[in-house]
Amino acid sequence: MSGIERSIRLRRNWRSVACQGSPQQRVMSPMKDFRRHLARLRQFLRHRGRTDEDADDLIQEAFLRLEMYSRENKVLEPEAFLVRTVGNLSVDKYRHDGVLEVAEKPVEEMDLFDTAPRPDEVCAARERLDKLMAGLEGLSPKTREVLIARRYEGLSCPEIAKRLGITVSAVEKRLARAMLYLVEWMDERD
Repeated sequence: MSGIERSIRLRRNWRSVACQGSPQQRVMSPMKDFRRHLARLRQFLRHRGRTDEDADDLIQEAFLRLEMYSRENKVLEPEAFLVRTVGNLSVDKYRHDGVLEVAEKPVEEMDLFDTAPRPDEVCAARERLDKLMAGLEGLSPKTREVLIARRYEGLSCPEIAKRLGITVSAVEKRLARAMLYLVEWMDERD
């Protein structure tokens, strides 16, 4: 299936979900901005190693979950909801797809490969890290603090919320905004 056919299929599916409910619900539906979200979410998933086809499937599932959730709950930040959902779905898919391969021959008979990165890969990684550090400077101090606490210190969202005196929802929103900003910022510099 070509990318265009897949895109048409996704739009039809999203349109059918978005067209349910009253006319007022259809206008207020988070689906109205799906084109803007679609490009960002695809980019986000590509950076996580997903193929276009996998990305489209995960994005479709995220939009469906957003639509179902928004029928009973108010979603203040649909973009943050979608980013968090596709991220979680991507992790779930990696876990589900991960198959343990067992070799049936002794280690001595196996061909072993050096997994250490090559010098050019190390150099590229350092350059990317320098770019990322510069990108962090573009975040607000509180958003930067939330991102560092989550990604570097490994704190949970409730722990960060308690530390900073903000809600868990605010922490999640700041994380989503920070990730989107950094992905876009890095792409602009590539």
